[in-house]
Amino acid sequence: MPRRVILDENTKRLVGEVLDKCGVAGMARGIYYSFGVKVRSILNHGGGQAEIDNAIKEHLQKNSGANPNILRIIADKMQGKPTTEQC
Repeated sequence: MPRRVILDENTKRLVGEVLDKCGVAGMARGIYYSFGVKVRSILNHGGGQAEIDNAIKEHLQKNSGANPNILRIIADKMQGKPTTEQC
């Protein structure tokens, strides 16, 4: 049975803001929301930058359509960091 993913309101808001800014629409948004859930889990369990970098690599391997710049923006925003990445 597949694992159920829970998208909390804060993650939904943060990721949604990035996706709106970057012009991501439709079904493609799911790729990035699932990444946001993964980053939230890493942060909640005390993980750091190395774990987040690994999550980006894994997400790019599983989802060939994902934009690495958007993943980095999401990760930075969820960590409260300013980002210089462009969509």
